[in-house]
Amino acid sequence: MNKQSLEKSLAFLAPSLSNKKKIVSPVKVPDFESEEEDENKDFDLNNLLNGKEDPSDEELSESEALSEEEASEEEEASVKEEASEEEEASEEEEASVKEEASEEEEASEEEEASEEEEASEEEESSEDDDEVELRTTKGTQLTPTRLKIKFPRSPKRPKTNKIMDLGSKLKNMRYSIIKLIMNEDDSTITYAICFDPNGEIVFIDLKDDKVKVFDEEKVIKVSYKDEKINMSSSFIEGIRNKITFEIYGVVFYDGKDYSFIKRDDEGTLGCDNYTTISEDVTKAEFLPFVYSVIDLKSLVKDPVLAIKRTKLAYQIIQEEQVESNKFTIASLMSTSKELTNSLYNFEKIYKNITRDIVDDWKRLSDYSSEYYDKFNNETLEQEEKETFDKVTVNMFARFQIFNEQIEKVDSMTKVIEKIKSSIYSINTTIEELETKSDNLKNKIIDIEDLELYI
Repeated sequence: MNKQSLEKSLAFLAPSLSNKKKIVSPVKVPDFESEEEDENKDFDLNNLLNGKEDPSDEELSESEALSEEEASEEEEASVKEEASEEEEASEEEEASVKEEASEEEEASEEEEASEEEEASEEEESSEDDDEVELRTTKGTQLTPTRLKIKFPRSPKRPKTNKIMDLGSKLKNMRYSIIKLIMNEDDSTITYAICFDPNGEIVFIDLKDDKVKVFDEEKVIKVSYKDEKINMSSSFIEGIRNKITFEIYGVVFYDGKDYSFIKRDDEGTLGCDNYTTISEDVTKAEFLPFVYSVIDLKSLVKDPVLAIKRTKLAYQIIQEEQVESNKFTIASLMSTSKELTNSLYNFEKIYKNITRDIVDDWKRLSDYSSEYYDKFNNETLEQEEKETFDKVTVNMFARFQIFNEQIEKVDSMTKVIEKIKSSIYSINTTIEELETKSDNLKNKIIDIEDLELYI
């Protein structure tokens, strides 16, 4: 009999079991081993009749209790672990925030350092700028053999009220600094020499905006000069008399000295002269260079008007320069005509003198031959002897004059070399003018090719 059949029999014998009370039968039921269960597993009937639970159930309850206890402990451990993880996450988040704050602080410091570096470097081009490097053939103080021009693609407006340095301020208006003139009397930059947007050289008068921070490589040191500068007075006066009220000023430069003619606050034209400190300079032998002068405040206030005034100034300057060139060419032609007339006259005089000397020589030679024959025959009288002496002296004089004439004419070879040199200079100048004109005529050149044309 198995356990299930025994339980049914007991239920039949005690059908009135209720309220969890069990009626115990006096019959002692022996223990049976379950055929279906494990052989080592016993069935305790007495425990069942006495209302006691199966030990396996107790073990199961204890196991369940232990399982619940372990689950509770695991849950507490899980809660603690989650709390620990949350705490660690909080600490990591705080560390991340601190790290981000540190990175932002470092980025801010780097940005400030970058701004300071950009402010200290006048000629350093930003990534949005197009930089062009040029070379010229003239090595004067004003126009270096190698220079850089920077063209910003668009105006850069300051995001803050921070004062921009001179180079950045000018570059934002498309003015590229070539040189800086420093007055050694007060060690400040008084003028900035720039290319304007039209490609014209202008001197910018800094006035009250003089600076002491500058690029040493671009500095021209000058000092004030009280005495008058030795330049072409007629040329200077010709330009000065044409300066209208709209023009701020002009500057004359002869390779060493600068003569600034500009208006004061009342609009009156005055003159300030400066001389270059450097010894390694070469003065222009003829006309000085002339450039437009504008003041920085007017440029910043109205850049378009400053461009118009610069163009007006160069119209006056160029008209006077063209007139000067015309006068030079006319002088060359007039001089060449004088040279031609002198050569024709020289040829004429030379022929006449040579003919006269040769004619006199022939006549005197006839007298000399006659007297010499008598002298050999000892028939020469005393009076004829005196005449013979005079003939000999006159022939000697003409002989010397003829020889001197040959020498003087031969010395004109040097003049021929000078004339040839002059002709060569004129022809070379014509060729250079024609070549450059033909290269640019009806052509738009690229920025990279600029050095090929200047």
